[in-house]
Amino acid sequence: MKRSLSVICILAMLACLISAPVQAETAAKIEQNGFVCERLRDGNLKLVGYTGDAEGKTVNIPSSIEGSHVECIGAYAFDGCKMSGVTIPETVKIIEAFAFNDCTVIERISIPNEVFFIDGNPFTGCKSLVNISVDPKHPTLQVTSDKALYSKKNKMLLCYPCSKKDRSFSVMNGTVSIGKNAFFGCDALESVSLPSTLTDIGDGAFLGCIGLVSITLPGSLLSIGELAFAGCTSLKGVSLPKQISRIETGTFYNCEALTNVAFSERLTHICGRAFSGCKSLEEIRLPESVVSIGDSAFFGCASLTDAYIPVSVTQIGAGAFDECSVQLYLHLDEFAYAEIYAKLYDISFTYGNEDIFLSGQPEQP
Repeated sequence: MKRSLSVICILAMLACLISAPVQAETAAKIEQNGFVCERLRDGNLKLVGYTGDAEGKTVNIPSSIEGSHVECIGAYAFDGCKMSGVTIPETVKIIEAFAFNDCTVIERISIPNEVFFIDGNPFTGCKSLVNISVDPKHPTLQVTSDKALYSKKNKMLLCYPCSKKDRSFSVMNGTVSIGKNAFFGCDALESVSLPSTLTDIGDGAFLGCIGLVSITLPGSLLSIGELAFAGCTSLKGVSLPKQISRIETGTFYNCEALTNVAFSERLTHICGRAFSGCKSLEEIRLPESVVSIGDSAFFGCASLTDAYIPVSVTQIGAGAFDECSVQLYLHLDEFAYAEIYAKLYDISFTYGNEDIFLSGQPEQP
């Protein structure tokens, strides 16, 4: 059940995480021997697809097509290819996120020294990938002894191979950010240790890590991206550092085991579906800094019975507390805007010492 819900989450929300830093000038395609490219503004090529017979074979990406260099491997260029290996030419400078998505057979990839930028995790769903090879003298990239790929320049963890079966992992000291989808689908991981230097966790960083039970977010952390922990169905508790001012869209979407959330003292915005599907969450206490709660923010929190909402909240989105426990109470401060929301959606609430029932009368003593 946990696995199926995680897969649904991934399939439903994945499209919003794609980033394409290199823009093609035109949609016109150039194709040669199954390699489909678009021309970039500088005249070179971006590889956007492969239609050749790849199953069980090593695919050798050409360095040039029709006299133009292949400079970029685009998002989903080899999506689902069953190739056993791939050779990346030295003309390639950029590899985009999801470039080799679901290449489930490939075991080894060597990244040439000329690649200076990788946009997020290119190897999502590569269940057999055990070795990412990078020259120790590579100017911008490095692979550590635990097979994780880092950007030296940005001090960023780019990829932790989802094929690894280790239950715990420590991010390298000095790392400033966790890249987009870095731990995507790492089913075996139960705990991750983050360094005190970390300031940013990217979009979908731990998306679909169904085994992740615990993670301690360092006090240095400034931001957490969209869907960062979505589908982490075993995650039980999280404490947000005081600098976190915003919980992005779907950050903890479908974290079914989440029972405890310690909110940041400076939290101002809870975006749409931030905690949607957190079926074990029974109580939330929002700090007085919160001003808005997004659409469906706590949708489907089936065990949620007590939500303490401060007077500072002046906006609550549609369906923010839909399909929560039938015993849900909103605990409000005097003159709280949330009273309007409670009346509109027929939710019982406490106001001062008085219990107000909007759906039927309380039992007589």
